[in-house]
Amino acid sequence: MQFSDYFNLGDCSDSEWFDLFLNLDTELFVDPFLIYGNEREEFVGSHDEIVAFFASIFEDVARSGGDIGSAPYRRALARLSFPEFEEACLGLTAKGTKGAGSGRDIAAQIAGAIWTAIERGAENLSHFEEVQIFGYGIGPDRISDATLRMLLHRFAAYTQRIAKDLGVPTEIFEYEKARFDLDRKLWLAGEYALPVNPDMQKPVILVPKRYLRPFPTLNHQDFWRYCRENEGAELAELYGSHVVGQMPKEEIVKIALEAPQLRERYIATQERIGGQAYDFEGDPRGFVQWYKAAKEWVDSNNPKVGFVDEESFQEFVRELLSMFENYVGNQGGWRLLWNDDGTARREDASQRLFLGVVRESCRLNGIDVSREANIGRGPVDFKLSNGFEKRTLIEVKLARNTKFWSGLRAQLPTYLAAEGVAVGWFMVVVYDDKELEKIDGIQGEIDKLNDELPFELKHIIIDARYSPGSASTLDLFGER
Repeated sequence: MQFSDYFNLGDCSDSEWFDLFLNLDTELFVDPFLIYGNEREEFVGSHDEIVAFFASIFEDVARSGGDIGSAPYRRALARLSFPEFEEACLGLTAKGTKGAGSGRDIAAQIAGAIWTAIERGAENLSHFEEVQIFGYGIGPDRISDATLRMLLHRFAAYTQRIAKDLGVPTEIFEYEKARFDLDRKLWLAGEYALPVNPDMQKPVILVPKRYLRPFPTLNHQDFWRYCRENEGAELAELYGSHVVGQMPKEEIVKIALEAPQLRERYIATQERIGGQAYDFEGDPRGFVQWYKAAKEWVDSNNPKVGFVDEESFQEFVRELLSMFENYVGNQGGWRLLWNDDGTARREDASQRLFLGVVRESCRLNGIDVSREANIGRGPVDFKLSNGFEKRTLIEVKLARNTKFWSGLRAQLPTYLAAEGVAVGWFMVVVYDDKELEKIDGIQGEIDKLNDELPFELKHIIIDARYSPGSASTLDLFGER
């Protein structure tokens, strides 16, 4: 459910703030570079605040001499320990809106990256997200969480103002670490009137759309792209002509550290060009459009199925999948899996659309739907359950995925064995006729696996071809 739905705000698609999903994280991140280029209202002075904060970290790490047991280094770690920021419902998670956090281990990685930069002669960071270029294990979710934590008082004040303007009910929440006092080098508490997320009984923090991207503007891959396109002669002089094409992050980090002049020119270029926020209107990654379309369809179809035992539960799952197949292939749902430029969207767009179509029917029937549920051997795409006895796993794969057959032969069976689930579904999404030909032998492969395995595999083909024909032309289910 979106924030606007729960608080009965009507259509908020044109709002300046992101209409977050209260029970599901969206894989967007706060990019501090976008704040740097577009400071307004509560966010005026944000970049200077972040730079000053990290200058104090630089100072302590430098004073420590790299000794992780020293008092200055421990102080730096304490300040850098940013827990996962659940209130904004952003980022990558294993389930719902609760992620892995960034805690002390990530603080150690950031501090280690800063010490490495100091050893190579760096005196400061003009943009703290540079640590992603020359540090390991520091992804966009860590950069986003750290930004939200450092600027919590600004985001909270922004949310408080928006909530008041909209007439959204609020409660008072106190944060022990709301603002960092640079003079005294300590965190100060803050108190704010914020909306409540009913899914986790925590405050909601709203984020301006202009600050959101799927990854930070400054990142190691973009740095390497810049170097290839603009610094080819210097790269060849420094490292030889073999330094071309794709490079592992370890090598990119090495170049960023050994050739700081390249990094500085890259950052200067990005500052001149400016970053681009996510295109919410075009929605090329399918982050938002799926919800409204799926909700409208579900509201008009009222898909309540019902079940009473294990056998009827599995039939319920089959009906859910059939309902989704029919929506995509015959009722226009395929449009949500394509971009306006005619390119197909990624696998996670199919997963979000499936979740939007089946969630309400599952809720009406007492079924828990867990997306990317970690079962000990990795995250299966969906787990549907009603108690312990009635459970099934669903793995979603694009037919074009290079790991398609491995997903069927190894990945899904491994998850079923680890969870002790008797039935697993393999959902295949096809975008063109060649992909249909690629999976032509899937029924035979499933029959073979079912003869060998102690559980049952089933499959369904989702026809997401551009303007697909009748779904009746496809062998949708494995059982005939």
